[in-house]
Amino acid sequence: MNNRNGYLDFLRSTSAFFVVVGHFRYLIFIKSSSLGASVVLLMTGFAHQSVIVFFVISGYLIGGKLLANNCNLITFNEFKSSYLTNRIARIVPAYVAALFLTVLIDSFVKIISFDINLHGEIERVRQSFTVLPSFFQITTHAFLIQSIFNTSFGSNQPLWSISYEWIIYFLFPLILYNRYAGIFVAVLLFCHNYNFLFYFLIWLVGAFASYFYQKSIEVKYEFYNVFFITLILLLLVLSKYIENQNMGLTQLVLDFLLAVAIAYSINTTGSKFPIALNNFFRFFASFSFSLYLIHFPLMILFFVTVSILFRGSDLSQFQMDDIYGWLLFLFGLGFIVLCARIFSLLFEKPLVFYKSKILILFRS
Repeated sequence: MNNRNGYLDFLRSTSAFFVVVGHFRYLIFIKSSSLGASVVLLMTGFAHQSVIVFFVISGYLIGGKLLANNCNLITFNEFKSSYLTNRIARIVPAYVAALFLTVLIDSFVKIISFDINLHGEIERVRQSFTVLPSFFQITTHAFLIQSIFNTSFGSNQPLWSISYEWIIYFLFPLILYNRYAGIFVAVLLFCHNYNFLFYFLIWLVGAFASYFYQKSIEVKYEFYNVFFITLILLLLVLSKYIENQNMGLTQLVLDFLLAVAIAYSINTTGSKFPIALNNFFRFFASFSFSLYLIHFPLMILFFVTVSILFRGSDLSQFQMDDIYGWLLFLFGLGFIVLCARIFSLLFEKPLVFYKSKILILFRS
C-alpha cells in the first residue's frame, strides 16, 4: 500500500506541475515553429492529459471504495455522516475560498491594467473578467454545477473539472443505490453536456481498477511495471500528437486508453524512488488540489503586475528565445507554488475542524 501511495503522490504532483506549466507557458509565450520551440511545446503541452490523470486518481480513491463496499454505507444518515461529510470537507472550503480569491485578483488586475494595452492570449483572458460574475454564475459555482451550464467564473477557467468531479460524487452513489434513478439522471446530464460522459467514463476506469485491486492479489511482476510505463509514455505522445491535429474521435479513444493504462499501472507499479524523492512528491501532492484551484488567476496577477512594473504600458507575450520571458516564467512558477502552499495550509489542512462543523450542521 505504501508503494501505491508513493506512486499516487508521484502522479498527483507531476500532473499538477504539467497543468500549471502548460497554462503558464501558453499565457506568456507566443507559439513558434522552430525546433527548440517545438521541443518546449511538447514538454509543456500535457495539461489536458494531466487532467485525465486527476479524474483517474479521483475514481480510484473514491469510486473504488464505493464499489468494494457495494455502497453499503447507505442509509442516508450514514451517507451524510461519512461519505458526504468527507467530500464537502475536502472540496468546498478550499473551493469557496478560491472563488473569493478569484474575484479579488480579477478586480485588482482590472484596476491596474485599465489603461494598459494587452496583446495575445493575456488580452483574451482579461476579457473574461471585465465584468463581475453574474448572479447566475455565482449560483452555479456555489453549488458546483457550472459545468452543466458551461459558465466560467472570471479568469479561473479550469474550475470546470472540479464541477464534473463534484457531480460524479453524487451521481455514482445514486447509480449504486438506485440503478434506474441514477441512470435516468446520468442520461439527462449526458444529453445536456456530452463531455460529461467522457470524463465520467474516465473516472469509472479509475474506480474499477481500484475495485479489481481490492478484490484480487496485487500483481508484482516487474514485466508489468515496464509494460505500463512504456504504454503510458507511448499513449502520452500519441495523445498529444492527435490533440494538435484536432482529430476528435481518435483523441477520445487515445485519452481513454491512456486512462486505462494509468489506472491499472497504479495496481502494478510500486514507487521505486529514493526516500528523498518520495518525500518531495508527497510534499507537492499534499497541496496539488490548491495549486489547481488558484493557479490560473495567480498567473494573470503575476504576469500583468510584473510586466507593468518592468515593461511599461504595452504588454505582449514573449518569444520563446527571450531570456527575460523565461526568467519571468521561472519566478512566476515559484510565486504560484508558494501561494498555493499557503492557501492549502489555510483552507485544505483543517479537515477535522471542517468535518466537525459539517456534522453539527447535519445533526441540527
